[in-house]
Amino acid sequence: MKSKTLLAAVSIVAISAVAAHARPSISVVGNGKVDSDYIVSVFPDKNAYVEADTDRAVKDIFATGAFTDVKVDNRGSKVVVTVVETPVVVNVAFNGNKRLKDEQLDAASGLNSGMPFDPARLSEVSDRIVKAYAATGRRDTKVTPIVVNRDGGFYDVSFDIDEGDRSTSEIWFEGNESFSAALLQSVMATKSTGLLSKLFSRDVVDAGKMELDRQRIADFYRSKGFADVVVSEAEIDFDPGGKKAMAGFRIKEGPRYSISSVSIDNTTGVPFDRLQPLKDLEGKYYDPAKVARGADQIRRTFNGLVDVTPKTDRLPNGVMDISYALDKAQKVYVERIDIVGNDFTKDYVIRREFDLSEGDLFDPSLVREAERRLNRLGFFDSVRITTTKGSAEDRVVVRVEVVERKTGEFSIGGAYSTADGPMAIIGLSQSNFMGTGRAFSASVGQGTETGNYDLSFTEPYIFGNRLSATAQVFRRDYDNRKGGFRPYDETVDGAKFTLKGPITTNTDLGVYYSFTSSSKSDIDADVAGSLVSGKDHVVSALGYDWSYSDLDDEKNPSNGLKVTFGQQVAGLGGDAQFVKSEASARVYRELSERHEIVGSIAVRGGQVAGVGQDLDFSDHFRTAGELVRGFENGGIGPRDATTGYLLGGQYYAGASAEAIYPIPVLSDGLGIKGSIFADLGTVWGTDSGAVSSSGAKALYDNASIRSSVGTGVVWDSPLGLFKANFALPLSKEDGDRTQVFSISGGTRF
Repeated sequence: MKSKTLLAAVSIVAISAVAAHARPSISVVGNGKVDSDYIVSVFPDKNAYVEADTDRAVKDIFATGAFTDVKVDNRGSKVVVTVVETPVVVNVAFNGNKRLKDEQLDAASGLNSGMPFDPARLSEVSDRIVKAYAATGRRDTKVTPIVVNRDGGFYDVSFDIDEGDRSTSEIWFEGNESFSAALLQSVMATKSTGLLSKLFSRDVVDAGKMELDRQRIADFYRSKGFADVVVSEAEIDFDPGGKKAMAGFRIKEGPRYSISSVSIDNTTGVPFDRLQPLKDLEGKYYDPAKVARGADQIRRTFNGLVDVTPKTDRLPNGVMDISYALDKAQKVYVERIDIVGNDFTKDYVIRREFDLSEGDLFDPSLVREAERRLNRLGFFDSVRITTTKGSAEDRVVVRVEVVERKTGEFSIGGAYSTADGPMAIIGLSQSNFMGTGRAFSASVGQGTETGNYDLSFTEPYIFGNRLSATAQVFRRDYDNRKGGFRPYDETVDGAKFTLKGPITTNTDLGVYYSFTSSSKSDIDADVAGSLVSGKDHVVSALGYDWSYSDLDDEKNPSNGLKVTFGQQVAGLGGDAQFVKSEASARVYRELSERHEIVGSIAVRGGQVAGVGQDLDFSDHFRTAGELVRGFENGGIGPRDATTGYLLGGQYYAGASAEAIYPIPVLSDGLGIKGSIFADLGTVWGTDSGAVSSSGAKALYDNASIRSSVGTGVVWDSPLGLFKANFALPLSKEDGDRTQVFSISGGTRF
């Protein structure tokens, strides 16, 4: 504030020098930067010396911030004003900084050009710079301020910085008898030093983030039935040289409760006959979030006209009874919503995820739903919403605390798969552009077998509601693949426009229009002509995708169900006319909590049929290798008897069972997990009209089941998704193409 006042005062000088008239009875001594006429103009236009007026003038001069001392000496007919000007910082520079940019250090130091210079504050400014480096894991940074006097009260200040080495961290737990240290660390944002945690600065120990981690650990325990768990504040120690941080928590788990019974205590006088869905909680471990969702269900049943308070009754032997107390609602209103921690994300991006605002009737279920939505945005490492009493009994203050994560990425790297070979990738993406919630991405990938070019933009909130709009354009280049899958070079250009929004809490619906144009060249002679046309193939289609998900974690689920269904209708111009339908479902269950084993069962299928014309072979289903692992891309399905060309089918179906488990040592440091699986599936039903008109002879055109068992490694890392599978086919057809080992993955750096 002082710096702004000082600059304002100095900027006035040019004007005041002209505007002020000479005052021979007042002289100014000691000024260099501020013109004498400006100082004289502050004094009252009187011949006589009046002490009260002079005191007021001195205060006005001090208020400019341009002076550290002002003295007025009355010498009869002459008044002498002696001033001491405030020294000013002209230039601020940083030397030796590589890890933090000048702009970051400017913000951290709080010292800018034009500010008053106070040598006593240089130590404080240096400490701020040291703290900024400590936040990046460099705790032995040394900062030396250097001052250069340019005369006239002007100074240049520079800081010589020795950034030092990055410290390591070690996270420990005491009292965690029910869960491993690796599992508890997976809940935390702060990690022990490892290959990835160090690369992405996830191993930086910070007191504020450790408090959020403490809350995460406590919430995790409570979700597993440990209602009385106590997690201590983080104990943080550093070695004398700042090279290593040791931080940990002491945990008192307490008993683990399972729910014995669920009942209703209804004092409203209005009957409630929907207890049965709440009975699903019985026999399961106590989870306050699930109990709270039960309360939300009751509130919705009564249209918010009742207050619902879950009450717990702890019984011996780890048993708990739940009673929902129903009372007539006491109207409480939202006084205000406070948001903290969003240094980048705009306030309105967070506020629009709430279905209530200041002045609205307070509804706890809407607060919990807002918290869920904010977590799903992907903009924050953590979201915590709390409520406190407002200025009156019927007022409540909602406080939203967020910890932001980086949402922008410039990437140069590569990818590899046994299907498409190596590929170099360069990309630019931002999922929270300028803090507005908008997203864009652009990428170019070029490999020995394929080329990918993508550009997309998403507006997340249109027409004043939670409806997102995405526009995407792309190109795919494919080289000739021998073996009948793609015996030609192909270029596919396309665009897709999608509108997507929520229907219910767990259900989403997206509608889209897509346009693709594929051109083929260098077609193998044995399939050219009737099987594969050299003409461009244009598909113009409308479609929709419906999905339901109640997964506990979208990225790494351990419990829940996800179901998808979509249809596409082609024929709005173009060359293709068909209706395509696809559906999938996968359910997850935690098989062993102690050993962190998660099992899943999945089913999926699809059907496509031509409308008024034969179905082109390229519009048939030609499944990827993951339908039945152990087979190549397009390794199963009907083929032409003469050429071996993969005709594809109008139908496909598949099922799989899989168990994912942590790999000791690797899971702790890198998050690599192992899997065992069994797959089965088939592709069948080539369009008979297309077969007849092309002269093809379809082999293996039946619903014969292919199956396999295997083991794999999965690494869902910040660098990309890596998969490696070893699969042994158990049943197959003679014309199938097997692939015992497959690997796919991408990396960006």
